[in-house]
Amino acid sequence: MQTYRGDSCSFQLTPELTQQLKDLARQEKVSLHTLLLSIYLIFLHRYSQQSDVIVGSPTLGRNGSEFQSIVGHFVNMVPIRSLISDPCSFLDFLQQTRQTVLESLDHQDFPLAVLVERLQPQRDASYSPIFQTTFELEQFERSPEADHTPVEWGGLRLIPQPLRLFEGQFDLDLEMLDSNTGLLGMFKYNSDLFNRSTIERMQVHFQTLLQGIISNPQNQIQTLPLLTRSEQEQLQQWQATGQEIPQDRCIHQLFEAQVQRTPEAIALVFGQKALSYRELDRRANQLAWSLQTLGIGPEIRVALCVERGPEMVIGILGILKAGGAYVPLDPSYPPERLQFMLQDAEASVLLTQASLLPILKIPSSCQVQVLCLDRDTALLTPMPTDPCQAQPSPQHLAYIIYTSGSTGQPKGVMIPHTNLVNAYFAWDQVYHLSSQIHSHLQMASFAFDVFTGDWVRALCSGGKLVICPREYLLEPQQLYSLMRREQVDCAEFVPAVIRSLMDYLQDTDQDLKEMQVLIVGSDSWTLEEMDRLRGFCASQARIISSYGVTEATIDSSYFETTDLYLSRQHQVPIGRPLANTQLWILDPARNPVAIGVVGELYIAGAGVAKGYWNRPDLTQAKFVTIALNGGEPRRCYQTGDLARYLPDGIVELMGRMDHQVKIRGYRIELGDIESVLNQHDQVQQAVVVAESTVAGSKRLLAYVQGQELDPTNLKAYLKQQLPDYMVPAIIIPLAAFPLTPNGKVDRKALPKPDQDQTSSRAAAPRTQLEQTLATLWQQILGREAIGIHENFFALGGDSILSIQVIARARQQGIHLSPRQLFQHQTIAELAATLDHQPPSPRSAQQNQVTGAVPLTPIQRWFLDQAWPNPHHFNQAILLQVPPTLQVEVLQHSLNRVIEHHDALRLRFQEKTEGWQQFHTQESVTADLKLIDLQDLPPEEQSSTLETLAAQHQTHLHLSTGPLLQAVLFQLGSDQPNRLLLILHHLVVDAISWRILLTDLFDSYQQKSRGQDPKLPPKTTALSRLGLTVAVR
Repeated sequence: MQTYRGDSCSFQLTPELTQQLKDLARQEKVSLHTLLLSIYLIFLHRYSQQSDVIVGSPTLGRNGSEFQSIVGHFVNMVPIRSLISDPCSFLDFLQQTRQTVLESLDHQDFPLAVLVERLQPQRDASYSPIFQTTFELEQFERSPEADHTPVEWGGLRLIPQPLRLFEGQFDLDLEMLDSNTGLLGMFKYNSDLFNRSTIERMQVHFQTLLQGIISNPQNQIQTLPLLTRSEQEQLQQWQATGQEIPQDRCIHQLFEAQVQRTPEAIALVFGQKALSYRELDRRANQLAWSLQTLGIGPEIRVALCVERGPEMVIGILGILKAGGAYVPLDPSYPPERLQFMLQDAEASVLLTQASLLPILKIPSSCQVQVLCLDRDTALLTPMPTDPCQAQPSPQHLAYIIYTSGSTGQPKGVMIPHTNLVNAYFAWDQVYHLSSQIHSHLQMASFAFDVFTGDWVRALCSGGKLVICPREYLLEPQQLYSLMRREQVDCAEFVPAVIRSLMDYLQDTDQDLKEMQVLIVGSDSWTLEEMDRLRGFCASQARIISSYGVTEATIDSSYFETTDLYLSRQHQVPIGRPLANTQLWILDPARNPVAIGVVGELYIAGAGVAKGYWNRPDLTQAKFVTIALNGGEPRRCYQTGDLARYLPDGIVELMGRMDHQVKIRGYRIELGDIESVLNQHDQVQQAVVVAESTVAGSKRLLAYVQGQELDPTNLKAYLKQQLPDYMVPAIIIPLAAFPLTPNGKVDRKALPKPDQDQTSSRAAAPRTQLEQTLATLWQQILGREAIGIHENFFALGGDSILSIQVIARARQQGIHLSPRQLFQHQTIAELAATLDHQPPSPRSAQQNQVTGAVPLTPIQRWFLDQAWPNPHHFNQAILLQVPPTLQVEVLQHSLNRVIEHHDALRLRFQEKTEGWQQFHTQESVTADLKLIDLQDLPPEEQSSTLETLAAQHQTHLHLSTGPLLQAVLFQLGSDQPNRLLLILHHLVVDAISWRILLTDLFDSYQQKSRGQDPKLPPKTTALSRLGLTVAVR
């Protein structure tokens, strides 16, 4: 809900700057108002990074001389809309703004209230429609000092008293005053939205922008300065993380040095197995010699796929000692994914165990040598136990780890030894590994780079690496027993595991007093949870939140203190950069952003990876070289994370760029909704996703974990905190979140809402009118139950679907306008405003229509063109369908749709008098083709499907038919199949698709239940439409 609590912050420009601005306006033949408005628009653009900016500007509304002396309120606000393109110089933009202002002034007498009514923008109680910020320039001849001078008037002595603003109609206003002592400025702001310190920084940045424009008005908009010199220096100081590290060492050499220091100390524990540093080193050396006999050396990749246990570490160290680079493959991954990574990495050797060979299914095309650690002992045991002589250089690859890619195929990140060596010394600086920590718990999947961090921290510092069985992560009692038994004093958790462990500790009245360092990373958690964890630990324990990406070598920053001005429900910030690492937050033009302004996070420094294996295009796109803050060019990784600087230099994540979605025309950051949900007392964790609906639009789903959660109450809570379009359509409580092997929330594995979840709490219709409307919404939105208080647009409705609602409502005698549906978006509200009349007699012919039909204008235009192949002018849609789809039912349903819709039985013939169309008298059935691709591997399925789909696009024929073809691609019982529907454009458009798909779905559902499909009666025949148009 919008509040009107306001405050203001004033500033004054020097007379010199004021005169320079006036000179620039005069030089460019624009008014001072237009110049300052242009600068304010650029200021908002740079702050918000939005290219479409609307500012309200007041006009006097006294254009005629007859209005000059009349008392009354004539002022009208005129919206000034600016579309800021890039690149664009300031002077060019100034002229664009001048033209926009002149065009807007032509309509200055058009009342804003009427404009809002005409435009019908999405209304929301949390902000003003059309625009939320204004700009105003006033002329004032008195000096500021005169404001305090008493005035004699009408026998009264008036003494001006300055009043502080406590109300604000808009979110942010800028008022400029042109006085005889220079330009004065005042930012008026909603104090519930902005802190005063933020506004004070904004006014400094605005003045910096003014000065930058005066200095170089011809500059591009994105290069104009916002930050002061002192702020630039501050940003530079925050990035001063330099630390000397050895430049001539590989990571396994740090381990070997530790072997020399503590050869008999326990290095590794797994269950009842334990290895000393000496024994671990000897077994790794034997493996290294074996690998070198197989041709392994610098830059040669070795795939490692083993079960959890000592073999993971032995394998990694052996590969590194041989000079190679390891490529970890988690055997729990799907076989197809393992095969892809094995082939993509072009591994020379696969190091594995005999029991895993069946799941690896190594294709014959993959030329890889296989060495089984448990089967091929005869090759390993005769090998020397001393280190190999040949050693890689620090610049050679240490590993390639695959991460998920946006295309669905994983991508390999290349990390050299020098990056890992830097990471170790950076951790040692923060965690004091060598002096304070002795037993490290290892939980992460070894195909995840956190595993690398675990073994490097432990084995390069003389600690003991305790490998945790995978199943213990879901059993807090077993996990805690392991920690106590092995006296674990350092562990890195993902939030999901530490939450489960804290619940167990609380229920059993136990603690973590033995812990020295607890690291939590890889996902978001709150400061409140950080405080809760501290309560289980001893006072000397350090609780650290880590942040990193695979592309920047595991960890890039850390956050330790909770002594912040943020609320306890706030997400834990990612903190400050580790040694030799810099965190830059940049705008789209890659300029550093101001404190508090959201930008994209870039990571620079010693941890930045070489790039993506065999992906030069993606490497070039994500690993960029930038001259940051005017310094020397640096290579950076572009993370895609949104972040901002807090006033003390701590970095706070604000979500992902790829978690931004559009719902009902609004761009939404899903992290914003998750943050509000996480602040609810009963919510422990929340995840929000955008789901595509049957109608093809999107809706929000919220998944929550906590105690005694009531989705109805949570929705009511969210409606108090967020605009309607940000309130999820469905809230689904979960006992636990599904996790990836790396311990993160597996968004792809979140359960789909079933009809019971979505409707169990839906309020049932109370009247016949509400029941009729509910039935219409169910049919059009593809849902089995809809409550009378559910929002049409939140359920996936949009403007196209609203047309179908209105059309079907009229069939039922319900007279409904688009405006009514947009104003009253629930069934209850809509029914209260409608006049329900009985259905009018239908004049449409309900049986099949045959015979000639006049061409519509668009059809005539198309057929008059000299197309090289008029038969191939198609629209097609590819649908995911379940593998259990009944082919016979689908065939029957397609036939029923063709029978019902006259357009699908049209044929076109070219005669001497021109083209004609007619409804064929012959029986028309659907042309359904079945194509079995089940025996092909997934990558071949995709390419083959694409080829065959293109071929079938050419099978339509205007004269002989068909004009509709369906192709069912059968891909296997373990994944959705694909249904391709192809229609000639002469018989279908965008709205027709929705109607056809709805009728096809309804027919299939009815037929699968053993019913004879019944479709909605035709409102008019296509032949009648053609005749009507022809007469007109």
